Amino acid sequence: MEYTRTTPRLGTPERKQLDELAIYMDTVLDQQCEARSKLRGEISKAKYGSKKSYTLQARLDKLKAKHDAESKKEGFVKVHNDRRTALLEDVVDKGDEANHLAALIELKHPMTGASDRIAELVRDEVLRQGVLDQDGNERIKMTTGSVCNLIHSFPSIKETAAIRVANDIKVENRKARERAIRDELNDLNISAMEREAFLKRIDFYSDELSPALAEARELAKQNDLRHKRDTESALIQSRRYWAGFNHQTGWHRIGGAATAPRHRRDWEYPRGIVPDDWVSVPVRRPVRSALAPGAVKSSLALFANNARAFVAGG
Repeated sequence: MEYTRTTPRLGTPERKQLDELAIYMDTVLDQQCEARSKLRGEISKAKYGSKKSYTLQARLDKLKAKHDAESKKEGFVKVHNDRRTALLEDVVDKGDEANHLAALIELKHPMTGASDRIAELVRDEVLRQGVLDQDGNERIKMTTGSVCNLIHSFPSIKETAAIRVANDIKVENRKARERAIRDELNDLNISAMEREAFLKRIDFYSDELSPALAEARELAKQNDLRHKRDTESALIQSRRYWAGFNHQTGWHRIGGAATAPRHRRDWEYPRGIVPDDWVSVPVRRPVRSALAPGAVKSSLALFANNARAFVAGG
């Protein structure tokens, strides 16, 4: 597409002078911004309403007025506009087709269909680099739109459409990999603190299995085994009643023989966790619990029942 350049080309003395002047002006303004930032810090530390705070604020207002005045000077504005135009015209001369068209759009060069052509070029590059229609073209549309916006906003010589598509794919793959790893860690039997420590050690850009993720899986496996072992071997012995546990009291024959003496035994066990080889164990009841009205009533009833059974058996 025909375009007549209006600014000095790269490598010419005029272009070198334009670049140096623009860089110098930017440096002066950056120094003023740093000075203003330093003054704001001093004002925040000074006592509110003090003479020092008013003095510093006056210096800050003076610097701001100076910065605004210089940035709006006709010469300053012209230099920056000329350099911006020169950078865009460099892209027109040496950029790939997509950036070339985007630079022409920024320069307000009369033409039609430039945006559609950029979108077509980017979409072809997205397909060439292997982005699949995973969600009904949504991934292709998302990548194409993101790269097109970047090219329109920042036409570049070095950042070609192919490079920008590759970078966008890399970022999206990283985000997808991070989501998958976070979901997996959330499902593992590890603590929140351990989960955050593992996340800090994982390189989400790498396609290889992270050593930190492998460690997290192994730790979760050990935690699962420990929980299973503790659950299966739960034989509770306690000196007091546990909330939610079943408590049993009764007379049992020791040894299993019909003539064996009977002894009173108390035991506790959690509901649903009673191994097949469970054995009752003696549990001492606290004095306060033993003297409770309900406990005394139950003991007396049990004693009377056992006494009747003994008389009837005798």
